[in-house]
Amino acid sequence: MKIFQFSLKDERGWLLLWSAGIALVVSFIISLYPTLGEMIRSFVDKTSMIKGFIGLYAPLMVGRSYFDLWLCMEFFSYFGVLVGFYPVIYATGVISGDMERGTLEMLLAQPVSRRRVLVEKFAALLLILLLLCIVGYASLVGATALWVQEKASFLEYAYIFLNNYFLLLALAGVSFFCATLLNEQRPALGLSIGVILVSFILYKGLSGAGIALWLARLTPFFYADATKILYTGQIHWGDNLVLAAVGTVFFALALVIFQRKDIAG
Repeated sequence: MKIFQFSLKDERGWLLLWSAGIALVVSFIISLYPTLGEMIRSFVDKTSMIKGFIGLYAPLMVGRSYFDLWLCMEFFSYFGVLVGFYPVIYATGVISGDMERGTLEMLLAQPVSRRRVLVEKFAALLLILLLLCIVGYASLVGATALWVQEKASFLEYAYIFLNNYFLLLALAGVSFFCATLLNEQRPALGLSIGVILVSFILYKGLSGAGIALWLARLTPFFYADATKILYTGQIHWGDNLVLAAVGTVFFALALVIFQRKDIAG
């Protein structure tokens, strides 16, 4: 349990910085809506690529809530991939980075198992990601109450942040897997970022063009479509379970690799 606590303590500064950044970004985006709200109306009426920019269910939402579409286009579509850089940086830092510096070898010299080290570091990350999602939701609610006169779908927004938490769980598992594959921090960081960005671009491109959706289904971002939640008004537990399964499988693979890895300097 000490590893879990120390991991949280080490991340306090970054947690505060990311929380402030999320709050500022959310507030800025929502503050623009009263001025630029007409833009979203014009955009959804004229573009044929609405699904790529906003989400697969966006065409069905036209005329229902332009503020919801604004949030999907300017915030929800990118929240997962942007905050997804946090688990990438964290995982490569506490695994590949510590291996490179030799601090992980010193930690494992103590009476503690490799499994416990990785599990507690991963658990600390999951708590941090949960806190970031809570900060995002609280900031969205506050900024909406301050600047927006339209009716807002606050319950559905909570569902979206829950769905994004499972997306971040999946990305965390992938990040730990990539970090355990390589001993050096920069290559591990590049691999993790590459996997996530290629997955995101593939999903956006295919869903926007409306082609090869079977291939888009292979990306985790397919299962974190905010417009689907806003259109149906429901939590889609099937999508959340898929994302949880992805994170669990990749973290399990990371555990297997980490158990067998030669960490001695």
